[in-house]
Amino acid sequence: MKITGIVKSVCLAAAVVLAAAAVLVSCGEESPDAPDAENGGSDGSESYADVSADAVLDAAVAAFSEDELPKVKYYRSSVTDPDSDEYLDPDFAGQFFLNEFGAEMPAFTSLSEYAICAPASKKAFEMIVFKLGEASDAAEAKKLMETRFSLKNSGDFGTYVPEEEEMMKNMQIIEKGSFICLLCTSDNARAISAIDAVLGG
Repeated sequence: MKITGIVKSVCLAAAVVLAAAAVLVSCGEESPDAPDAENGGSDGSESYADVSADAVLDAAVAAFSEDELPKVKYYRSSVTDPDSDEYLDPDFAGQFFLNEFGAEMPAFTSLSEYAICAPASKKAFEMIVFKLGEASDAAEAKKLMETRFSLKNSGDFGTYVPEEEEMMKNMQIIEKGSFICLLCTSDNARAISAIDAVLGG
């Protein structure tokens, strides 16, 4: 009888230990509904829609009325016909970004996509969208944009369009996921809102 009582006590104690262990394990498990970094979790990271550079640029441009836009030219990586006005010749790309015709630009050629809205004359308004590729260096891509803007802003630019000096001063380069965008507009906040609407996040 005494042995039976001891056995019962041991079994009860073992059951209590197992129950406690189960509770501890369940507390350590992550809830399937808990946010994580990839889905925009509590660490502040964001996820973005996988759209084209064209879609991002077109949304930003559409945020402005025709009266707010100067005469512009578009260059798109999606256009591969050399006879198209929107085709960017590789040699001219060097002239556009570095003021050096035919310059080698690994930061540019490694991009997944690009879309550019540039003024057809000496105006400030400009937007450039880079979509990074697997081999792209974000810092170098951003530096290429900064060089382009530095060239654009060199000399006595204000002498020609003094009313646009403020636009030049407020130029922004923003990064969102795999996209880097240069914005030189009369209302960058409006352009950014349009980009956010396309990319989500």
